[in-house]
Amino acid sequence: MSAILLAFACAFSYGFGDYFGGLATRKSPLLKVLPITVGTGLISLLIAAPFLGAQFSKQAVISGLFAGTCGIVGYIFVLKSLGLGPMGAVAPITALVAAFIPFSVGLFRGERLTLTGSIGALIAMASIVLVSRSTIDATHPLSKAAAL
Repeated sequence: MSAILLAFACAFSYGFGDYFGGLATRKSPLLKVLPITVGTGLISLLIAAPFLGAQFSKQAVISGLFAGTCGIVGYIFVLKSLGLGPMGAVAPITALVAAFIPFSVGLFRGERLTLTGSIGALIAMASIVLVSRSTIDATHPLSKAAAL
């Protein structure tokens, strides 16, 4: 059960971070927003790590540095996309890719889903696709200009 709560907390914080980060990149340059978002995440991680039983072996640190670097590069693209395009389309597409990669790796490594998990995964993927079908966001300046 704690894994589910942690996953929910992670998704919740990513959602808030994506929304407010995207909003910030519409008003400020990406290179001003990125250090704030990455710094906030790092501080949160350093605060939470001792309470989550984190172990800092050499392999864990190397894996963490690699994952963190990939995460920062990915987040640059997410923030830039959210700053340029309608959030209603960009956010679900990035969520689909973010969900698909670990989902696929888990299946490839031999993990198996229950019937309920399989149905949930299919519904989640379908809902993201359906939400992202709307490409016009009247609140976004680029979309308003394109619609005129």
